[in-house]
Amino acid sequence: MMKDGVEPNAFTYSSTLKACAQLETVLHGKLIHSSANKSPTMSNVFVGSTLISMCAKCGYVTEAFQVFYSMQERNLVSWKAMIVGYAKNGLYQEAMKLMHHMRTEGFEVDDYIIATVLIACGDLIFF
Repeated sequence: MMKDGVEPNAFTYSSTLKACAQLETVLHGKLIHSSANKSPTMSNVFVGSTLISMCAKCGYVTEAFQVFYSMQERNLVSWKAMIVGYAKNGLYQEAMKLMHHMRTEGFEVDDYIIATVLIACGDLIFF
């Protein structure tokens, strides 16, 4: 696509990052991330949220948080991506703390986040 002179947009970056997450191909995801960083679409909350999910799914939680923290704008999807990323990587207390922080920022917690944090609480009891 880029060889043909067509510039990727937010949808293109998000779609390819999601594919990288499904395939757990971190190297390709990092290359796409590098390309996205050079583009004005990187400031897009949709791209950032997908990048958080990809990093977390591949076990790069620190990188996921760096993306989350550096986002100029966050929405429910970006908060959810980070909370789920923490929980799926066994960082249960971080997931619960971030949910609390999310609420202090004025975001409502949905059923999926509550279920994720409840599972995290259960895992904290047993581990």
